[in-house]
Amino acid sequence: MLKRYKNTVRGIAMSAGRHITAEVMVAQHMDVLRHTPLFKNRSTSITELKGGITNKNYVVESGVDRYVARFAFPFNKLLGINRKVEVRNTRTAAELGIGPYPIAHLPKHKLLIVRYIEGAVFDKTEIWAEDILSVAHVLGKLHHCGPIFSGTRDVFKDIETYAVCVFAKNGWTPDTLGVYLRRLRAIKKLLGTCPKTACHFDLMLGNIVKTPEGNVKLIDWEYSANGDPRFDIAMFALKASLTSSYEEELVYKHNCTWKLRGLFITVEEIRLMKMVVCLREASWGMLQNAISPMRHEFDYKEYATKHLALFDTFMNELPLSYKEQLQ
Repeated sequence: MLKRYKNTVRGIAMSAGRHITAEVMVAQHMDVLRHTPLFKNRSTSITELKGGITNKNYVVESGVDRYVARFAFPFNKLLGINRKVEVRNTRTAAELGIGPYPIAHLPKHKLLIVRYIEGAVFDKTEIWAEDILSVAHVLGKLHHCGPIFSGTRDVFKDIETYAVCVFAKNGWTPDTLGVYLRRLRAIKKLLGTCPKTACHFDLMLGNIVKTPEGNVKLIDWEYSANGDPRFDIAMFALKASLTSSYEEELVYKHNCTWKLRGLFITVEEIRLMKMVVCLREASWGMLQNAISPMRHEFDYKEYATKHLALFDTFMNELPLSYKEQLQ
């Protein structure tokens, strides 16, 4: 397995070519956008969106129309991202009324163009009870649909795979990584299985938009697939730093939407799954630290270390019976 991933890393690295500066990359992207069939011979204004750490993103304005252009990095395959799957799932989410419509896909340039969603991304300093209910409703609506997405994702397998890729690239890992992976497997046993449903799998607050009408939409569907819906709930709870009472409210409202399928999620499961989220984000950070062209602009190592520390905090808060099984 390690040899296979070494070959994958080497092949993608060769296809990526030599390193280019961020300024050159942006200039190349803007040139591509101006010559795409959608914008060619049209007056456009292109603005780089800061903060992208898996794609380079731009807002393109042409007349009254606004779009988001997303250029994927060559190494994204190692992160388990499939652009064709992303396009199909983005379209499905848009048809559900919870995401942006895809407008154009140019595989040659690793470019996806979607409609711009007006609104403000979530800020954990300004999340109110009604916002939590709105997210619960959107997730319940998505999860209630069952496995309607293209592709499947096993986050436990992703974490192990990320670790293998980091070793293959001789990247940084903490000395205690083996301990964390052993605890991950113990958590998987404690959680048991859950029916697969359509999931977003990347509920960073920056991927949740509140429209001027007060509706909640989800953007950036590159990790989306059919999988364990508890991950979506847990990731939102983690990234929003929800209190225990808000976590309980989130799970209750999600279950109110989801119970039509005869299924039920417990708060205890979500608190265990938050630890899985921590390890997914930490292993993702380790891999990005080894492969990403953005690693000179974003501190992936610090991101990984932060999430390992959060894992330790959550473990210390576990009931003794759980804690003993994770030792």
